[in-house]
Amino acid sequence: MEYEKVLDWFTLDDIHELVLVVDGDHDVVYANSKAKELYGEGEQTCYSLSRGLNLPRYEAEGCTCPIKNIKDSGIDKSEVVHVHKKRCSTLLCSSFI
Repeated sequence: MEYEKVLDWFTLDDIHELVLVVDGDHDVVYANSKAKELYGEGEQTCYSLSRGLNLPRYEAEGCTCPIKNIKDSGIDKSEVVHVHKKRCSTLLCSSFI
């Protein structure tokens, strides 16, 4: 999928909440300015960025993953709430796919 055609990414920079767009391989394909403040820049997966893991959280910690939900069940969308820990703070994150 060509993500550039789906949305004007600059619109997401105006949101004051952390926004990550993750593809089906768990790669972060876009991070808004708030996410870059917290996590920095560079190519990362959602699980390495949020937890410092080398494999998806559902494999490492038994967590629910919206990407896995969609792949396994064939549903169109999935929502999961995660608690991300970074820089001594806890973030409550909703994942929509």
